[in-house]
Amino acid sequence: MKTNETTAQSRMTRIGVHMGNVLLILAERYRKLQKMILEQIQNALDAEAKTISIKIDLQKREFHIWDNGTGVSRKEFDEALSLICKGRKEVGKLGRFGIGVISPIGKCKYFTFTSLAKDDVGRDVFNVWTFNSSEITKAESDVNIPCDEQDNLLYWPDTNLARPIKLRGKNCVPWKTQVKVVGLRMDRRLSRINMNSLKAEIVSNFGKAMQELGAVVKITYIDENGRMARTVDVVAEAYTGEELPVFKNDSTAAGTTFFRLYLADKKNGERSGKVNVSAIGNPFRVPARACLSELIGSGLLEKEVFDDIVSGVFEGDIECEKLTLKVERDGFVDDDTLAGLAEALADWHNQVGLRHVLAVKESKQESVFQKTGMWAMNFIETLFKRPEFEDLLSYLKTGTIGKGHKERKSIGETDETLLSHDGGSLQPRKRRVLSGRSKPHGKGEERKTHSPGTVAGPRGTKRSRVKGHSLGLQFEHERLSADVVYDFDPDSGVLTYNTSHEYWQICEAAGETSLAVYQATVAQIALVLLPYVDSTQYEIQAEILIDFLGLNIHQIVEGKSFFTDKFKKAKV
Repeated sequence: MKTNETTAQSRMTRIGVHMGNVLLILAERYRKLQKMILEQIQNALDAEAKTISIKIDLQKREFHIWDNGTGVSRKEFDEALSLICKGRKEVGKLGRFGIGVISPIGKCKYFTFTSLAKDDVGRDVFNVWTFNSSEITKAESDVNIPCDEQDNLLYWPDTNLARPIKLRGKNCVPWKTQVKVVGLRMDRRLSRINMNSLKAEIVSNFGKAMQELGAVVKITYIDENGRMARTVDVVAEAYTGEELPVFKNDSTAAGTTFFRLYLADKKNGERSGKVNVSAIGNPFRVPARACLSELIGSGLLEKEVFDDIVSGVFEGDIECEKLTLKVERDGFVDDDTLAGLAEALADWHNQVGLRHVLAVKESKQESVFQKTGMWAMNFIETLFKRPEFEDLLSYLKTGTIGKGHKERKSIGETDETLLSHDGGSLQPRKRRVLSGRSKPHGKGEERKTHSPGTVAGPRGTKRSRVKGHSLGLQFEHERLSADVVYDFDPDSGVLTYNTSHEYWQICEAAGETSLAVYQATVAQIALVLLPYVDSTQYEIQAEILIDFLGLNIHQIVEGKSFFTDKFKKAKV
């Protein structure tokens, strides 16, 4: 059986491309001056520059970047321009795509790229390429960039940029490559520069390469009014924190992932370490906060894991074998590798990260407890030095009180109980093991089982005790039963705050002043109740005062408590 076969002749339709517009669209990936500058720094580091100088002059609407790297020959740069977006750079280089070369197009009148190749140092002939934004964007097909030789320059490493000199009739320059951008577009969004942010991005993105080269980036910034607002030197310092053992994770999706991290040092009492992510073999790094946040939205990464990695507790690098950097270099290509990386992050967090974060948080919490407790202690001691409280203090007896204090039989010596307030009623409780049990002793003697200054805290760590000077009062901070506001042992003078109680947590979240005022208020309640311990009125008085505390919590938080103003004045 024969089948009639018909062959259709296909007709091809041409897609028209306006090359100038294509280049303009590509250049728009770098919408801000800060991003353009980062691209030029990257190219300088690719050329192994050890000194990169940048001058940003917003009054003249221009900026210059000079570097003393290897320079580039005419042949090499022509090749780079012909391969825009085709990825000519080596795997180990920071910039793989070449788009950054044309990033100023459309944002300035023109810019020049001037360079002396290392092989041309003896001839001292610089090549200058001129990129005119208007002419480039008009080009419908091929875009041709004029290149001229400049023979009036002489490479002289010891030359000072601010005080140029001449030799053999030539202008001496300490650079081999210069990028000069002239006539920046009048656009505040484009020209907005944050020096702190720029410095942080330079260190974050290029820190590893800068360390390997020993490179320094020098930035001079002149604002719109012609004032030299700031001059900074950017140096990528080595990590100085406590080095953690290298953690390795292997997976099919992500390959091998290395965690080369450190516990960040404290600066001004805080840890502000930065963690970066990179592909193995590529020194370009992306801040973890920027590139890992997307994993939360996609459900690949738990928010707790992300928060702990970027908490400032850690600094260092996470290197993943199969990651692919985006063209914009602000993250990584969204593929199965990211899912594998998320699994590696969770594995590291469970085995290493979590315990360090908890330890740092507890240490920070301990510091806050000590500081706020001491503020409260000083306030209470000042308050109770008044004559009207002299009889009240006779009810307080402690093993650390010195000479001159009155003694009376204290609660707890015969009945083994503590006074525990649960927000309404007073309940006898057996003495807690952490409080110890003191035997009767003579005046001014130290109890042998008493351990002033320390108490076991959460997870078995040692927590410091806040000790007063004149009252014999001491503060402890512990997690007690949820309904207990505080424990107080008049026998030892130890007042234990329940850090798991709702009142405590509300004030802790509100800040240090609120927490200190809360502690002072609770201490006042505990001391004011002392005369009633043997009275039938005790429970009634305790219930009234604890109810008062509950009603006053939000005033404490808002700084409107009667106690707050007096406390602030006393603290000052």
